Amino acid sequence: MKAYFKNLFEYNYQCNQALIEKLVVAQENLDPRILRLLGHVLRAHEIWNARIDGIKLSKGPWEPVPIGFMESMNSANYEASNRICEESNLDEVISYTNSLGDDYSNRISDILTHLINHGTYHRGQIAMLMRDVGMEAIPSDFIYFKR
Repeated sequence: MKAYFKNLFEYNYQCNQALIEKLVVAQENLDPRILRLLGHVLRAHEIWNARIDGIKLSKGPWEPVPIGFMESMNSANYEASNRICEESNLDEVISYTNSLGDDYSNRISDILTHLINHGTYHRGQIAMLMRDVGMEAIPSDFIYFKR
C-alpha cells in the first residue's frame, strides 16, 4: 500500500510541476482563477500533511500562494507525503479540526486518497479555465504519467 501511494504522489507532483512551469511562462495572461485553484491544491495538500503530522497551520485552504513559491511548495508537499507514506501506519486513525472548526477522525490512507483525488479534481477545473482563455492544458491523466 505504501508503494501504491508513493506512486500516486509522484504522479501528483509531476502534474503539479508541469502545470506550474507552464503557468510561470504565461503568468501575465492568466485568468486569476487558475492561480487561485492551483494555490488551493498546494495549500490544502500542505494542510493535510500537517494534520497527519499533528501540526496545526495558521493558513487556510484558500490562502493565496504566490506563483514564485508554488514550485518549492509542491516539492515540500511531495517530500512530506512520501515521508508520511514511509513512516506512518496507513490504517491509523487520526483526529483533526477542519478549517471550519469541526472535529473529525479518518484513517491516514483515506486522507492520502483524498489528497490525490482533490488535486486531480481541481487540475481538471484548471484545464477547462486554460482552454477558455486559449491555452493548451497539460496532459494530466494518470495513464499519461505511466506511459
